[in-house]
Amino acid sequence: MYRLLIALATLASTARAFDMTPPRADATMYVVASPSPSVPGEKVTFTAVVASDVDAIPLAGGTVTFFDGAAQIGTATVGDDGRARLTITTLAIGNHPITAAYSGTDTHRASAVGIDQFVDLRAGRSM
Repeated sequence: MYRLLIALATLASTARAFDMTPPRADATMYVVASPSPSVPGEKVTFTAVVASDVDAIPLAGGTVTFFDGAAQIGTATVGDDGRARLTITTLAIGNHPITAAYSGTDTHRASAVGIDQFVDLRAGRSM
């Protein structure tokens, strides 16, 4: 928050202070899974990358909450590199709509993005 002092030039010379909060900028993000696709029980790491929409500089701080459909599967803190990572081993066979939801900060709005993670018995194996 910034304090703005406006002095009006009048005979009485009045000064008034106003509190102003600058608008928060948008955050842009993407999420990747590794490996993708995967097999049941395999470690899968979801990495969400968060950056300023204004200048694409990575944002540090805030959290990313990961969802498989409507079920929350974990939360990770956004590091200095703008990345939040979550590793799980609990994905069953099938398609999993993964959403990464960024909490936002004092300077940037919340954001969310999704990917599909496919789990198959034959994932990553050549036929």
